[in-house]
Amino acid sequence: MGIFQSEFLHDLEFAVARGTSGRKGDIEPAAMTKWFDTNYHYIVPELGSVASAGSDDGSGSADSVDPPEQFTPDATILVEEAREARELGFKPKPVLSVGIVNGRNVWRNNLEASLAALIPVYESLGDRLWIAPSCSLLHVPVDTAVETQLAPEVREVLAFADQKLHELSALKQALEQGEAAIAQELEAYRRSDAALESQRGDGGRGAGKRDDGERGTEARLASEGEKQDARRAPYAVRRQLQRHRFSLPQFPTTTIGSFPQTDEIRKARRARRKGEIEEWQYTEHIRAEIEHAVRIQEDIGLDVLVHGEAERTDMVEYFGRQLGGFAFTENGWVQSYGTRCVKPPIIYGEVHRPEPMTVFWTAYAQSLTERPVKGMLTGPITILQWSFVREDQPRRDTAMEIAKALRDEVHDLEQAGIGIIQVDEPALREGLPLRNRFGLANPPIRHHSPVKLKAQWKVIRGATGERAPMHPGAYSAEVCCHPDSVQRQQRCTGGKGASGYVL
Repeated sequence: MGIFQSEFLHDLEFAVARGTSGRKGDIEPAAMTKWFDTNYHYIVPELGSVASAGSDDGSGSADSVDPPEQFTPDATILVEEAREARELGFKPKPVLSVGIVNGRNVWRNNLEASLAALIPVYESLGDRLWIAPSCSLLHVPVDTAVETQLAPEVREVLAFADQKLHELSALKQALEQGEAAIAQELEAYRRSDAALESQRGDGGRGAGKRDDGERGTEARLASEGEKQDARRAPYAVRRQLQRHRFSLPQFPTTTIGSFPQTDEIRKARRARRKGEIEEWQYTEHIRAEIEHAVRIQEDIGLDVLVHGEAERTDMVEYFGRQLGGFAFTENGWVQSYGTRCVKPPIIYGEVHRPEPMTVFWTAYAQSLTERPVKGMLTGPITILQWSFVREDQPRRDTAMEIAKALRDEVHDLEQAGIGIIQVDEPALREGLPLRNRFGLANPPIRHHSPVKLKAQWKVIRGATGERAPMHPGAYSAEVCCHPDSVQRQQRCTGGKGASGYVL
């Protein structure tokens, strides 16, 4: 019986996650969504009528039990349970659990600052003070000890799950025995923090100095002032110029951008990484894949083509590896859902773009066809949300640095003759404020306000000229929007749960 139940539950779990077909018809899989503003996914529970074991009359017939119409959190239930426990003769001991170690990011805990906050509470509550991570540690990698390729000054200020548990142990020891008991840990934090600050002071560029003509993002934004988000012509003028340049139908067809990563592409990438093929051989292989993608789109009659992104791996990692201020782990896997894991990059310094990132491949694709090929970029909010972000400056500043780097890429794409540019933002909603039951943003956990998001888009689009339309990509859409087809509406839906905005 136990084996039968195990097999049944196993089949049921797969049916919920993947769907199934049977004699009674097809069953759709349950929906999957992200846990609040994280990149962790879960299967959404489905509520419906269920059958009870039997009726009260002993007939054995099943009754239908409807679920409650609404689940409402009850803030008084803990108090009621404590009162009930006392009535039964128990002595409940209320405790305060403090999530003092950040479970969402990878930076070492500032033990001195944490102790300064904890000591007054500990003196008041004693053993009724519990210290813990702020959330589950599934949001961070396991151990920094296996990261041998990271720069030492970066690795020493990181704390993955193992290190965070050690930090909690050190804080407990300091509370019980005094700060002198963890003097070595405190000194190690000061040294590593100073080393990283020195690295950041070099613009996150590591060894070497900034070129004489190169300025930091903050200086550039300040010097450009209002020019950074100014368009050189109003929309009506740009629309006419774009219509004349592209001669597209009212509802042009295109694809979202990426073609399948085939076994051949992965094999070539792996061989290149191991040094089994030369760089020119890898380049020729990717060229062939791009030409294949272009010819397919021409054959089926698409209006705006893509190059297929054969050279790209993860949509964030590809850009992060070409931007300064990013670090990458070898084994920093974090669960996204099921058995799928991701390796988020680490933003530790000023984000900057040393050289063009996508121009070479996109321009090659454009050289193969008379039809327009659109440039494909990952947006600043998605890069920000799917990375571990530095905490020594506001997230807005880091987002603006990424936006500035992408603006430079947009400018270079335009100069290379690319007339349509798509910026993908699948994580845009993750960066929006969480909302309380009144529908208002909660300021303590706000990441980005709509105003800040608009500002970042202005920074990016300020690079484009009159003849180059640019729009955020509808990540799950199959048809993108052209300015002529959305003249009287600012928002267009391109697919399930996705939208694009005409800029």
